[in-house]
Amino acid sequence: MENVSVTFRPPEELLQSIAAFRRDDESIPVCDECVQQSDDLKRCTQCKEVWYCGKKCQSQAWKNGHKVWCGKIAVRDIPGKGKGVIAMKNITMGEVVITEKPLMLFKAGNGLSECLSKMSDIGKRRLMSLYDRDNENERTVLGILLTNCLAGRMATSVLYYLISRLNHSCVPNVLIDQQFPTSVIAIRNIPEGAEIVWCYNGDALYQDKHTRNRELEQGWSIANCRCLCCTLPDDQQKVSDETRILLKDVERKLVNAAKEDTKLIPELAAQKHQLMFNEGLTTADNLAYLARDMLHSPLTEKGFEKYRNDGLELAKLLKDEALIKYFEQFNQAVGCRGCFRCKPHKFN
Repeated sequence: MENVSVTFRPPEELLQSIAAFRRDDESIPVCDECVQQSDDLKRCTQCKEVWYCGKKCQSQAWKNGHKVWCGKIAVRDIPGKGKGVIAMKNITMGEVVITEKPLMLFKAGNGLSECLSKMSDIGKRRLMSLYDRDNENERTVLGILLTNCLAGRMATSVLYYLISRLNHSCVPNVLIDQQFPTSVIAIRNIPEGAEIVWCYNGDALYQDKHTRNRELEQGWSIANCRCLCCTLPDDQQKVSDETRILLKDVERKLVNAAKEDTKLIPELAAQKHQLMFNEGLTTADNLAYLARDMLHSPLTEKGFEKYRNDGLELAKLLKDEALIKYFEQFNQAVGCRGCFRCKPHKFN
């Protein structure tokens, strides 16, 4: 029998039992850990951003990740986006912004029903406090899941209480790793007051505004992206669109050069770096991949060690164990033992 590739709708009775945990009055503060309303909440003395009903919840929240982001970020209302996350201090590239365990993790088929049926009351309250882009006033379980779930490994869907509040941008400043607990890592320096954003669409780097917005609407019901890259004046928007299309062309040429003529890689990598710089995309992850590209080109021993060390330093900033291992094990004499560049890749 083939694997089930769709998620079946949970029974209505189950959905309604969880929807009953929706709060009627959002203005009343709740404990940030158990999500219970109380008249005697105590504010975190360090960040003064969250409230707890007692020492037990405060201690548990600290263990669950508040110690990572306390004083660093805050959840705020973002016009047109529901909740969002704002930097409360300057954050440096490579810094872990959030660490969090998933609120839900489920596979296709009946995985959603099974996960919901096992959810604790705290989990249900957390779930029903998240944003529903289709119905903000009468949030539904399925509306919240469609709005906030992330794609995980092995055909799973993942929901977070805090990470799911991160909004989209075509010029991201963080990435989300694929580990559990999950970390949000700064890929550039983030100034105090800036919104913490990541890119929902993995192909946005090589797409013009029209294509990006079409995919965001189809995949995430975001009709009009309002990030810095999608709200430029018309003349600048045209340049930006042309830059991303050129990036796609250079990327295609790099793929071919890695297989057919590695002497072309340095020039192509330099072109890509300049285009990314022009578009504000010289982030730690993109620079690490450029260093990896350069290892495929004819280099002197000194040049090879420079790019390998540069890439390794960036990979460590990203806490990317696979990329760290790649740079550590790459041998100039042997060459690449297999990576994105050396495998067939289809461009749309």
